[in-house]
Amino acid sequence: MTVYIINNMTVHDQEEYRKYVKDFMPVFERFGGQILAVQNAPSAVEGTWPFDRTVLLSFPTREAALQWSNSPQYRAIAVHRRAGTTSNVVILDALPPMPAPDDAPAQQTPSPARSPGKNVVRCISVERESGGNTLVLHGVIESGIVAAGMLLHIPFNSTLDMSVRILDVRLQPGSVSLVLDCEEEDGPDFVEGLNLAGDRLELRVDEEHGSDG
Repeated sequence: MTVYIINNMTVHDQEEYRKYVKDFMPVFERFGGQILAVQNAPSAVEGTWPFDRTVLLSFPTREAALQWSNSPQYRAIAVHRRAGTTSNVVILDALPPMPAPDDAPAQQTPSPARSPGKNVVRCISVERESGGNTLVLHGVIESGIVAAGMLLHIPFNSTLDMSVRILDVRLQPGSVSLVLDCEEEDGPDFVEGLNLAGDRLELRVDEEHGSDG
């Protein structure tokens, strides 16, 4: 049965936390994990929420989740999360499916809500590809499509943003990795310094050159 892991954390050392995020995805996916939601400083609709960041994960079984958290590979990177954050982690069992009444009419499962005309990715992490001015952004597709040749718009203040071309798209179960072309010499350093984790970023077709997808 599916289980969910919720981590409400307070980040007090960004450098240590970045080390954890950098190596997180390969270990996580090896055990069948999926990232369902990541958000920095979510808004409380009732009570107080004194956390910097909330992460919601799922695993196909409790056994898979415990194998992941107890694996030597995860323990090796978890030291950075513990050094850089104060984490509050719980694991929840999914409810068993409710049996439908015999006389209930068949219903179609509604499609997830999509933002019409918008292609949106929520960023999980950004890491530098070995050599050159190439970055890899790991995230979750929230709406629309993602293809090589599209432009990723990265805001850096209330009125301006920069556009980065997507060189390649790598799809994994529950997530996507975008290889970004930072043409400027200091582009990778600039983008890494924006701390985009949790941000919703829009992708658009390059009107001048078109999309490769």
